[in-house]
Amino acid sequence: MRYCILLVGFILVSCVGNRPHIDIIGSWGIEEIKYNEESYLPFLHTNLICFYEGGRLSLPESDYFEKEENARWSYIEKTNRISIECTDLMFKGQYDIEYTKTSVGDPIEIILVSETKIIRLFDLAYKG
Repeated sequence: MRYCILLVGFILVSCVGNRPHIDIIGSWGIEEIKYNEESYLPFLHTNLICFYEGGRLSLPESDYFEKEENARWSYIEKTNRISIECTDLMFKGQYDIEYTKTSVGDPIEIILVSETKIIRLFDLAYKG
């Protein structure tokens, strides 16, 4: 019985530890987006980004890029990064993921960081 409890505990800890690709699914407000320290936020027509299961991604239209229907995202487990594939160069790339979480572990802020970009997202559903 003790081994069964240990096995269940190990499985639960393993599942919680591999959640970045699940935690990002949903609608997020874009609080900040910078490329080489220059803000791209004033050029966005909306500040909403949506990550869907299956890799579909909804990005905002900007002064420089039209709304794209074929944007995709994926989680790269080997490097613990998010990859965004799209035509908008301000979003396209691979990002390290940082989370700010509530006391129960739900993410309320996600920060995507690459060598030249930072995208700070906030959870639209959080009522803290």
